Amino acid sequence: MSHVRTLSRSLLALAGLVSLMAAMPARESLFHTGLVKSDPAKNDTLTVAPKVMRFWFSERVDLAVTTIKVANAGGAVIALSPLTRPDTAAKAPILTDVVGAVPAGTYTVSWITAGHDGHPAKGKYEFVVKAK
Repeated sequence: MSHVRTLSRSLLALAGLVSLMAAMPARESLFHTGLVKSDPAKNDTLTVAPKVMRFWFSERVDLAVTTIKVANAGGAVIALSPLTRPDTAAKAPILTDVVGAVPAGTYTVSWITAGHDGHPAKGKYEFVVKAK
């Protein structure tokens, strides 16, 4: 009977561990910087072109090694101001002013950065500006 109890406890512990792992974010996001939130956000549909873009990362990133690029569907890059962080808080967003024209269309935002571990991280997402 003690074997059954031991097996039951082991299975219960294993089930708990599997549940915990399933609830955790992907392994890469645990160890590397990731984009947590942005404005405009992934898959947003805007009726007015953005004047400022904001990016929140999972950790404080080094502006010197961070680049943000916005391009239209044809690959033409939209002009942006240099990246800034107006607040010193750890969770403060990175800001950039949109300097170039942003007519109606689909845009891809590409980013590259590095966090405290120095490992590069990158990603991209799209948003849409609709014609009025």
